[in-house]
Amino acid sequence: MRKCLLGVSVFLACYAAQAVTFFEIATAGTQKKREEIIASQFVQDMSKGVLSQARFSYFKTEDKKYVWRYSDNLMVLAAKAGDYRVRSFLQQAAVDSTKEWNGPRPTDMSQCPSCLAYSNFEAASVAHSFAVGIAALLPCYTVYWEVGNWLKGHSVPHNPYQFWIDAYSEPGSHKHVEDMVSFANEIYEISTSEVRESMLRAYIFSTIYELQFFDSAYNLIQWETTHAQ
Repeated sequence: MRKCLLGVSVFLACYAAQAVTFFEIATAGTQKKREEIIASQFVQDMSKGVLSQARFSYFKTEDKKYVWRYSDNLMVLAAKAGDYRVRSFLQQAAVDSTKEWNGPRPTDMSQCPSCLAYSNFEAASVAHSFAVGIAALLPCYTVYWEVGNWLKGHSVPHNPYQFWIDAYSEPGSHKHVEDMVSFANEIYEISTSEVRESMLRAYIFSTIYELQFFDSAYNLIQWETTHAQ
């Protein structure tokens, strides 16, 4: 991770003379990590329909807790938005992100190590500034859209996890992803070089946390066992 982040300034410099957006730069800068996510055992087993129920249950349980905290972070970010259009989108996104669970906030919000670190990082990024916050929250949209579409094209017939694959590759979701990308691009365009670098760092960190979460789910990593080591 350190080597990756040390190269952010150099990476930005390579694109400085080109008319490219934040998302184009961030996508290029996270290509290897996103390829690792697709190649992860969790995603590969899901595509083949052989992912164990225990691993999927772990994933869903931790995702539920993560999404509730993500919703909180969206609301905080919305309060920082200087554009009513952006604020309205983020507020609605916060509401929509927890609709799937159709119930109250989980009483047990203890998270696995990777999700706890991820949620805390997003919260710190949102507290730092709108620009860094939206960059940190963006991979939750873009990475899952990419994973969902890859799975849709590689899923076996009668896959028991097809319902999840369809949900994350549903065409209607693409508009929400595009909107988040557009907002990040807009703030990047008017930001200083220092803020731009911070945005890219935040996006890279969040993408790495996404990879760690998929690995945690496959390996059923619990806080108790990790803490004991």
